[in-house]
Amino acid sequence: MSQLVSYEKSIRLYMIISGVGVFLIFSADQAATLSLVPHPPFGLATINMLSIGAYMMLVGIYNSATLVSKNIDLRKSIRKLTSELRLLESIGEAERDKEIQKTAKKIMNERSKSSNDS
Repeated sequence: MSQLVSYEKSIRLYMIISGVGVFLIFSADQAATLSLVPHPPFGLATINMLSIGAYMMLVGIYNSATLVSKNIDLRKSIRKLTSELRLLESIGEAERDKEIQKTAKKIMNERSKSSNDS
């Protein structure tokens, strides 16, 4: 994502900080067995990396959101990128309508069978 907004250096920096924070959270979280090992330094390192990663992620996301809210051009480009994803939205809507029609036909067939039996 930081490569998509490469023209805005400060947002790019905060997005990289947020990405490193997410990486640290997931890498520290996967080492849960190390915190149970009887050697205290491993548990302390895991807990420290988890808290540092959480802080980096929150600082990155907060500052990115603040800068995006102040930059009109960036908001327009984000809106343009998300409008390209409407293809997936339209495909999902078509599939949902197809399922609704299938269910409605099934109900109508059951209802017509029950009315013919009466």
